[in-house]
Amino acid sequence: MKGLFLATQPILSQGSGISEKIRSQVESLKKAGLDMRFCYQRVENGIFNYYIDNTILYSLGSGIKAHLGLYHNYRPILEYVKKEKIEFVYIRYIQIANPFYNKFLHDVKNAGAVVYLEIPTYPYDGEYTVGVMKKIQKKIEKVYRQRFYKYVDRIVTFVEKDTIFDIPTVRISNGVNMDKIPERKVKEHKGINLVGVAMLSKWHGYDRLIEGIHDYYKNGGTVDVQFFIVGDGGTVLSDYQERIERYELSSHVHFEGVKSGSELDDYFDNADMAIGCLACHRKNVKSVKSLKNVEYAARGIVFCYSEENSDFDNASYVLKIPADETPIDVPKLIDFITNNKETPCEIRKTVVNSLSWDAQMKVVEESIH
Repeated sequence: MKGLFLATQPILSQGSGISEKIRSQVESLKKAGLDMRFCYQRVENGIFNYYIDNTILYSLGSGIKAHLGLYHNYRPILEYVKKEKIEFVYIRYIQIANPFYNKFLHDVKNAGAVVYLEIPTYPYDGEYTVGVMKKIQKKIEKVYRQRFYKYVDRIVTFVEKDTIFDIPTVRISNGVNMDKIPERKVKEHKGINLVGVAMLSKWHGYDRLIEGIHDYYKNGGTVDVQFFIVGDGGTVLSDYQERIERYELSSHVHFEGVKSGSELDDYFDNADMAIGCLACHRKNVKSVKSLKNVEYAARGIVFCYSEENSDFDNASYVLKIPADETPIDVPKLIDFITNNKETPCEIRKTVVNSLSWDAQMKVVEESIH
C-alpha cells in the first residue's frame, strides 16, 4: 500500500525530540510493510519549503505570505497524492482546522485515500497561548474540527478514548527508536543530580521543583541537590530565572540549553532521576502517554511525573507526583532515589519491546485492513 506521512510543521535536522519521533514513526511504518513517503516542512534561510523525503515539493516563500500559506496552501500535496495514487495518508495534526484544511481532507478522501489523523495530545485546548490571533484561530479550529468525521477514517491517539470528534480511534502509546537511545552508563558523583529535558512550557511545571528545592533548603536540607534543565526555556524561562534569583538557587538550578548526542548522554549518565511533566493539569489534561517518559525508561533512569499514564503508573522505578500546585517534596525524591535499586538494564528491559515505534506503528498498520 502506498502511503504518505504528512507533518504540517517544521522538521529539524537535530536537537528536537518531536522531529526524531516523527522520523521514527515513518521508518516504523515502512518496516510494517507500507510503501511510505514523508512530506514535511523545513525552513531554510527564512524560506518555508515542503519536502517529499529529500526533494523539495514546493516553496511557500517567506514572511507573512509563507505563514498564511501554512494554513491554506495544500494543493501541491493534494496533486502529489493524486499523481502517485497514494492509498493511505497519515497526518500529524497540529490544531489548524479551518475551511482550507478541511477542503484538503475532503479532496484527499475523494481521491480514494484512507485518512488517519494523529492527535499527539488530547484534550489540547489548554495548549493555546494567549493573544488575539491565537484566540481567533482557536475559535475557528473548534468549529471545523467537528466536521472531521466526514473525511477522517481513524484518529490515532495516546489516550484511552474509543472515539474523538465522533471518529473511531486507534489507541497506541508513544514509542522510541531503541537503537538511537543508549542505556545510561552510571557515573559516580556526590549529592543528587536531577535532569529535565524539554522544550519548556507551563505544563512542564518545573517551577514546582524550583519551589520544592527552595523549601528543602529553607527547612534545613543538607543534601546537595542539582537540577539541570536541558532544552529551550521558552516563555516560562523568565519566570524560572526570577524564582532562582529570588531564592538564591543559582548554584542548584542550571539552564543548559538544547543538547543532543553524547552531550545529552552525559547528563543522563550523571543524573539520579529524570523529571517528567509536573503540571499537565494546567492544560486540563489528566491522562497522557508522554514521549519523554518512554525515553527516560529506555535510558534506564528512574523518573517522576504527575499525570496518569497506564504504561508507567505501576512501575517500581516511577515516582508519582500529585497533580496540583504544591511544591515538589524534595526529601521524598531523595528517599525514592536512595531506595531504588533497579539497574539501568532492568529498567530498559521493561520497554525495549513493547514501547518501540516498530511495535506501536505495527498497531496502526494492522488497523488499516
